[in-house]
Parts: sequence; C-alpha cells; structure tokens
Amino acid sequence: MKKVISHLNKVEKIIIAFLALIVVIAGFQIAHAFYLEHTDFTPVDGGVYAEGAVGTIEMLNPLFVHQGSITHDLTQLIFSGLTKYDSETQ
Repeated sequence: MKKVISHLNKVEKIIIAFLALIVVIAGFQIAHAFYLEHTDFTPVDGGVYAEGAVGTIEMLNPLFVHQGSITHDLTQLIFSGLTKYDSETQ
C-alpha cells in the first residue's frame, strides 16, 4: 500500500483523500438515516414541559392584546379555561 501511495503525485493524493472523505461522510449519513428509521420517538409519562418565548409583555388583558404577539400567546395559556364550554355549554 505504501508503494502505491509513494508513486502518486500531490494532486492524485488530494483527490484520493477528498474521495475518502466523501465516502466517510456518506457512511455517517447512511448510519444516521438508519438510526432515525429504526428509532421510535415517543414521549414518556412524567417530566416537565417548559416553553420559552422572547419578547416583552405589554398587558395581560385578553380583550386588548394583538394577534401574533408574545402577550397573545401568554394570555391564551393563562385564560384558556375561561373561553371553553363544557358539554352543557355552560
């Protein structure tokens, strides 16, 4: 193997190294695709759910918030129980 490499010029060595790198990257891609194909991502019971948002809170009155703002998202979480009806529409 050393005799073959010693007879190659600099350009041929760079081409072979580049092709070897492509083969290694393709191997990692295939292994990653295999992993994703054969892995089942399901949530488990328990734990903590945390949600973050970036922005400033203007007001917490659900009547005066603007659509698409952080305040709108927060008021939906806080006041969600006030806007739902039960089976008897009460």
